[in-house]
Amino acid sequence: MSTNLLYKFPILFLLAGCLSSGLSSYVLADPGMSSVHGGDFTLQQSMVRDLIDKDRIGLDDFLRIAEVLNPEVRAAWNDVGTADGRFRQATLYPNPTLEIEAEDVPARNLGLSHSENMVAVVQPIIPGRRRLAAISAATVERDTRRLAVQHKIREVQSEVRLVYVEVLYIKQAIALQAELLDTAQQTFQIARTRFKARAAPETEIIKTRIDVHELELGRQRLNRLLMVAAERLRSLLGGVDIPIERIEGDLPENNPELDQEHLRTVVRESSPGLLAARKDIEATDRLIDLAEAELIPGIDIRVAYGRNNATDEEIVEAGISLPLPLFNRNQGRIIEARHRADKARRHAESLANTLLLEVTAAYASYMTARDEIATLQDQIVPAAERAFSQAKEGYQAGKTSLLDLLDAQRTLMKARQSRLESLKDQNIAWVHLWKIVGPTIENRSKTKE
Repeated sequence: MSTNLLYKFPILFLLAGCLSSGLSSYVLADPGMSSVHGGDFTLQQSMVRDLIDKDRIGLDDFLRIAEVLNPEVRAAWNDVGTADGRFRQATLYPNPTLEIEAEDVPARNLGLSHSENMVAVVQPIIPGRRRLAAISAATVERDTRRLAVQHKIREVQSEVRLVYVEVLYIKQAIALQAELLDTAQQTFQIARTRFKARAAPETEIIKTRIDVHELELGRQRLNRLLMVAAERLRSLLGGVDIPIERIEGDLPENNPELDQEHLRTVVRESSPGLLAARKDIEATDRLIDLAEAELIPGIDIRVAYGRNNATDEEIVEAGISLPLPLFNRNQGRIIEARHRADKARRHAESLANTLLLEVTAAYASYMTARDEIATLQDQIVPAAERAFSQAKEGYQAGKTSLLDLLDAQRTLMKARQSRLESLKDQNIAWVHLWKIVGPTIENRSKTKE
């Protein structure tokens, strides 16, 4: 290869590079390139360690820990990273191709000194519409993935809230069980005293002892359920083990009356799942645009320089390669993209209907439990306490039978347990509403007083 050819080869290569960079100069760098976990993960882990080291840990602490360490949330952030990568790839322009060839080499005198030697650069040129359509599709997909992260965070935090309610309920149920057990043991002692005084038969001792044993079995069952709830919480927190005794809080009792129509409006306007579904519609529409833009073929520009050593003449070549879309006009991808867009629309409609149905059901459960709590607390429990106190005094004085006392005792136990169950149901319904509606439900100014 001649000295002139070696000298001019870098010039051709630089020329092709300038051509490529010039054609892609209007593509801006990604200004929103997020980390895989939406922030400084090391700093977030440090924050989590500080929360875990607290003597008492509440609901807000659990929610923050789950947002950082829950595996499903972290996987959702990985999807964002994947979409970021696709966006970045869509902004990149195709690389040029370097071709080096030798032609007309004499068979009897192999070598480059008598051949025609060429160095060529081939640069694919992508139509602007195709590039913009690809970038637009990648941008919308990235936005969809970020909304999906917010939806996943809300789902996980809702599960944390449900387990937290379960833990608080079991702890309060264990405390209530201890109070009821103390009451049953007092009844048992009264029956035994009357038996020793020959004022009651032994069957009364047996009946009261049965109530004591049933309450003891109930307490054991609650302790086992507490262990299961603690394990569920550990799983949601990404393996972080929090001792039950460090969990603080009681089941809220004064949750307000809610405006159902306002809740339905919030769902339609700001549900992350619904917003993600609507953004997915936009993403599939962009895929239709991309599939249609791919009908426009790209071209290859070829620039070559060489020397015919046989005649000692320099050679310059230029050419354009243009595909002819005669048979493959991307029909299949266009049909696929249109059906995906239709499916996305049907999915968004179905999701909206499902969420509104869930709001109605959760609202009904919430208000039902709220009414039950008010009735039990204001009427049934006080009446049951009075009936038990009177039956207890009458039995000690020998004026009423043990059956009357046990009936009053069991009525009181059932009323107090029912109140706690209704309190649990109310808080579970509140969590279901929170999952659908979000933090708006916690703003008391937007509730009907």
